Amino acid sequence: MRLRPTQIALLAVGALALSLAGVPYLLRTPGTGALRGVVVDARGFGVVDASVYLFEEEALRLVEETRTDPDGDFEFHLPVSGARVLVKAPEASRLLPAWSASGAEAQSRLALVLHPARELGVRVRDERGAPLPLAEVRVYEEREEVAVLASVRTDHEGRARLPAPERAHVAVRAPSEPHLMRWRFDLEVPAGGARLELEVPDSLPLSGVVRGPEGPLAGVVLVSWEEGAFEGWNGFTRSDSAGRFTLARTRGATLLRALDPSGAHLPTRLRLAPGAGEPLALELEPGAPQVVRTTRNGLPLEAFVWSWSPTAEVWSWGARSDPAGRATVPVGERFSIHAEPRDRAFASMEAWDLPYRMESLRLEAQPRR
Repeated sequence: MRLRPTQIALLAVGALALSLAGVPYLLRTPGTGALRGVVVDARGFGVVDASVYLFEEEALRLVEETRTDPDGDFEFHLPVSGARVLVKAPEASRLLPAWSASGAEAQSRLALVLHPARELGVRVRDERGAPLPLAEVRVYEEREEVAVLASVRTDHEGRARLPAPERAHVAVRAPSEPHLMRWRFDLEVPAGGARLELEVPDSLPLSGVVRGPEGPLAGVVLVSWEEGAFEGWNGFTRSDSAGRFTLARTRGATLLRALDPSGAHLPTRLRLAPGAGEPLALELEPGAPQVVRTTRNGLPLEAFVWSWSPTAEVWSWGARSDPAGRATVPVGERFSIHAEPRDRAFASMEAWDLPYRMESLRLEAQPRR
């Protein structure tokens, strides 16, 4: 089962979209505690009076905010061991927001480029064709972090207008519990703008508990998908400290996936027939830790790595390799691996139907053709 780019986005987004803040990767502040940068537009001119926000990585807490000077420069003074930076231009500039790019670790000076916004008109209806007001519409930048660029509510006619990049992912979230979602991936938005119609069907709550051999499991990502529907991703959530979860499903057949971001347990998948009873009890089996080394010309290459569980027929949570090119994923007695380099100049790497072994598995990347 080869992963397509959209499937990569589905697996990578996970908990990232649970927060409207989006989730770009870490950047470490310099040893002095200061973090400096510049904000420019697509022509290279400094963007004046843009709002710049510094977020703490662990707690998703806003630490400091500032504005750019007449040259587009900014500086933060508070020391933070790990941070995320978001930039928003003045509304009149018609420029898109921007998150700090992945791979910005240990940079002493950031350069963020704000591109012109394109208009995206979205119309949301329910399954009977009636307008759906107060639905939340989000536009995500098409990049590995899947960062949120805009979020608005539909009006009484079910319409919304949002700024969007040239290529984007779009999500709509139902206004009422259990907040069913619908997605449109890899949407092209021409310079003259685009119009999009999305239907949000009626939904039911899907609840249950996740356990492992030692008891309830917290932090497991649960993903609900309407079987056979091209745009049928219903939504996702994380289990709480007692292993409990609630998310949305439609009246049709539903596929439920459980993925452990900690990598301690194998993923599992459950098919629910239309009208299946609740609550559910999901049991996750411990996985053996398989170290995967991703390289290019024998040198470390950072990548996202997934393992395939043939018994459950589901991919694991994607593990991001460290600067040494090592990632650890859970596997059973037999498994397969898919690795996606962060450097898009290199092609995907795969290894299929392997037996578990204690030593690390090395995958050598080749340039894209």
